[in-house]
Amino acid sequence: DDDDDDDDDDDDDDEAPAVAIATTREEPGTRALLAAQATALVQAYLGTEDLQEAARELAADEGDRADEHHLLLRLLWCRDDLAHVEGAYLRARGGKAHTSPLVEMYRALLMFMAGKDRDSDKSLGRALHAARDLRGPGPKLTVATIHTVGACIGRQRSHINQARGSLRSLRDQLPAASARLDTLDAILARPDEDLIDLALGSLPFFMH
Repeated sequence: DDDDDDDDDDDDDDEAPAVAIATTREEPGTRALLAAQATALVQAYLGTEDLQEAARELAADEGDRADEHHLLLRLLWCRDDLAHVEGAYLRARGGKAHTSPLVEMYRALLMFMAGKDRDSDKSLGRALHAARDLRGPGPKLTVATIHTVGACIGRQRSHINQARGSLRSLRDQLPAASARLDTLDAILARPDEDLIDLALGSLPFFMH
């Protein structure tokens, strides 16, 4: 009888993974749910469900709607299923610089992914210029992050040197951010496209 019980237990163990796999396939993953929620939140903040039209409007913005602009571009960077919105934005964007370093940084990333390297470089330079115009250690951390992103998308030598210089000066100014500074330092040792999101996580929490 004991042997029979043991056999039954073994059978139960064998079946458990199949049940778990079936359950996983039936339920949407956390990432998918969060992605859908993020889109809904941005739509609510912008006051429209038509993100394509919002993208066309914000593409012409030069500073008056910086928060909305940044939020939309951040969403486009994070989502792979909004290519039609991203395309509408890139086609409608103006040639003037934006006052927000984050808008220009995300513009640079979107254009890099679209193969527009020259425009990406220009926006990255504008992002650095706008960030340097701001005062305080927070903007300096933004500058270091933008340089690190620049290194990750292939503009390595100048960005690496300048990012490391920024990080050295921030060690004393932002001791509480040492983990973020260490992360950027580690990325600069071997910059790569796959590390862009990790670098972006080092931005001041309200600026991602």
